[in-house]
Amino acid sequence: MKEKIHTTAICSSTRSALLTGANHHTAGFASVSDTCTGFPNNQGWLKPEYATVAEILQEYDYTSFAVGKWHLLPLDRTEEQGPYQNWPLQKGFDKFYGFMEGFTDQYHPDLIKDNSVIQPPKSPEEGYHLSEDLSEQAVHYIYQHTTAYPEKPFFLYLAYGAAHSPHQAPKEYIDRYKGKFDEGWDIIRERWFENQKKLGIIPQNTVLTPRNQLVKAWDELSEDEKKVYARYMEVFAGFLEHTDEQIGKVIDYLDMIEQRDNTIIVLLSDNGTSAEGGQEGHFVHEKSLDILKTGTEVQVEYSGKINEIEFRAAPQVVTSKEMLDEFFRLD
Repeated sequence: MKEKIHTTAICSSTRSALLTGANHHTAGFASVSDTCTGFPNNQGWLKPEYATVAEILQEYDYTSFAVGKWHLLPLDRTEEQGPYQNWPLQKGFDKFYGFMEGFTDQYHPDLIKDNSVIQPPKSPEEGYHLSEDLSEQAVHYIYQHTTAYPEKPFFLYLAYGAAHSPHQAPKEYIDRYKGKFDEGWDIIRERWFENQKKLGIIPQNTVLTPRNQLVKAWDELSEDEKKVYARYMEVFAGFLEHTDEQIGKVIDYLDMIEQRDNTIIVLLSDNGTSAEGGQEGHFVHEKSLDILKTGTEVQVEYSGKINEIEFRAAPQVVTSKEMLDEFFRLD
């Protein structure tokens, strides 16, 4: 398998290509489903002639679960009364637990289970957080499946709402990063860049790109702005660490049931940091159209050993369509 892919730099389009193996325009997602135009290349839902990976795996006796963000429907098709033909259960998944739109509140999410609206299992005061809930549900589905059908394979599509806005994490995670970003983004990005070279993530001859001209130099900010933006970064970092722990819970469970070495694990981000909010952090939805590209590169981490064959990363760049093609070539 490859260790890098190209996303479409925006969520619905990347998800459509990843789940179907088709080019996102061909699958019906030239942009996010919220901005669909009705034209065939941007209709805002998956075309029926392009099967999802879950539909294909049904033919091979897999059980498939979708947990988390779907975002492959226009808003007027996300209501509880349907139509359902492009909801997860109608696209090859046996069970679904998550939310339909591009983002939701981490403490008061708009939850769907299968084809029905449900309420979160507990309140924020009782310790509820969506990312934790999604991991617990994913583990529950794996437990149910492996207990009833230990020899039958499963496919889990787990898509967290993090680290999309709104950035909401438990306070103790945010507090761990207090003061970590006070030097500002200019110094920090240079340090991270050099560390990536040191770790071998990027070639030694890589040149750091100029700071985005729409973002001020840190030294040009007022003291109040520095405090606010440093806090933004603390919140995001805490949110990301919290999410990382939730991913770890699922992997730990695979270890516990001795299935990690028999599982291919693919970890990716569908578009990375977004410019939609601008420097101030507010959400300006119209700007999403300006960042749609077809060549944003993201890192993919995976590991696994299937039938005693160990898989190792190869330094190549592919599209999300080619990534799915490669998955089906694994034996």
